[in-house]
This record gives sequence, C-alpha cells and structure tokens, in this order.
Amino acid sequence: MRRASPATFGLIAAIAVVSMLVSACGSLGGGPRKVVLNEGVCQNVKFLKLNLGETNHVIVDNRKFSDGQVGLTLVLNDFPLTVIGAVPPNSTIGDPYSTIRLRAAPGEQATVDLQPTFTGNYIAHCDVVVTKGAGQRLVETDLTFQLQ
Repeated sequence: MRRASPATFGLIAAIAVVSMLVSACGSLGGGPRKVVLNEGVCQNVKFLKLNLGETNHVIVDNRKFSDGQVGLTLVLNDFPLTVIGAVPPNSTIGDPYSTIRLRAAPGEQATVDLQPTFTGNYIAHCDVVVTKGAGQRLVETDLTFQLQ
C-alpha cells in the first residue's frame, strides 16, 4: 500500500479548512444565512431551519408561480424572533414572541432578517391564494421551523 505524499496531505488539510470556514459562515460571501420559501417549498417541504445566534434572511420568493395563483404568504405566528431592520407590514413585534407576515404577489419577493431568541419547533403557515372560476381559494400548508 502506498503512502500519501506530503502534497496530498496539504491538499486534504486545505480542503478541510475551507469546509469549516464555509460551514461557519453559511457561505463564502458571509452575511446572513438565506432561507428561501416558494410555492414548491410550501407544497413539498415540512421542515425549515433558523439558526440561533445568526441572522437568517428569510425570502418569500413568488417569481415562479402556478396558473391562477394570486399571492403567497408566510405567517410565523408567536415565534421567538427578533427582526433585524424593517418590520414587514401587518407583523406584530412582541417580547418574547412576535408574529411575522411576509406576502409576495406573483412575480415578487418579500424579505425579512430574523434572529431566533429561543430554540424549539414552531409551526408556520404557508398560504397560497388561487383563483378558481369566479372565486378564490386559500391553500394553507403547515411548515415546522426548527429554531436551533
């Protein structure tokens, strides 16, 4: 069996250091950790994660939408969160629990920067409003946010 050369060990060490840096910063560019929610995530994903002690840039991305869809809303009701920056419309900031509402019309995005203040699992609601015939229908999906 051949022994690895010192150059191979150096390459492995460099890869390990870069991997640790990327995982600690969330991305090579640093900044807030991105959590993207769209219509597909609402329908198919059951768990999303927000990191305690980090700024989490939550994005409701409604740039791609199904026929008849007229709005996508994320509601984080009674979550232990601090809003960094502007508070989204129709949101209520409290201590220790806040309700955050992010709504995006078709073709738009809505964003907020959040920092969890406690750990635990919290249920959020993803609401998709769809026109059917002469009326509208609300499709509500529960998502569990893991704050850790």
